[in-house]
Amino acid sequence: MDTDRPPTITLRLHGVLQDIVGEHVLPVGTEDGPVTPAAVFERAILVHPGLAAYRTSVAFGNDHEIIASDGEIPASINVIEVLPPISGG
Repeated sequence: MDTDRPPTITLRLHGVLQDIVGEHVLPVGTEDGPVTPAAVFERAILVHPGLAAYRTSVAFGNDHEIIASDGEIPASINVIEVLPPISGG
């Protein structure tokens, strides 16, 4: 683990994800395992199993940019936006 990394990543939840958790933000520990958006989301699922239905359809972002779900989160980032799929036309 990166020793400069904060002990948690805060997931900022949007839409239905916020409804499932009942909060807009969800802090998730970074001590156990890889620190990719997908891995952090998987740890959030352990606490909030209702999120599991969205594991393959969410997008992750930071600073108005979409970030890869399998890329290592830089130590300088401690908040990740979690965006559910949207529909519309």
